[in-house]
Amino acid sequence: MNNQIFHHVVELITALKETDFFEDHPFADQDILCKKLIMALLEKSSREGEFTKLDEEEFVDVVNSTIQESINETISSLSDKGAIQWKVRPGGELVISKNPDFNMDEI
Repeated sequence: MNNQIFHHVVELITALKETDFFEDHPFADQDILCKKLIMALLEKSSREGEFTKLDEEEFVDVVNSTIQESINETISSLSDKGAIQWKVRPGGELVISKNPDFNMDEI
């Protein structure tokens, strides 16, 4: 079953590359997506007792989770480096802006 999952993920990643998915979605990190797809397929196949592909909704959930994780890591990294500032407006709205004192060439 693990070989089937590995080959299926390779096929998925190859198809995504061929459609320029990773260029069109820069926060869809290929390595993270690959790992998350393997984990999702292992979990589903384990529940089903045999190799089972993800349905469209499950696949989209994995992709969205990957993108969200990458965005969170990017924002966290920029915040840690002091490149962005956080403010809370009256009413609780969170505003993120570029730190005017930060040299973006340092990233």
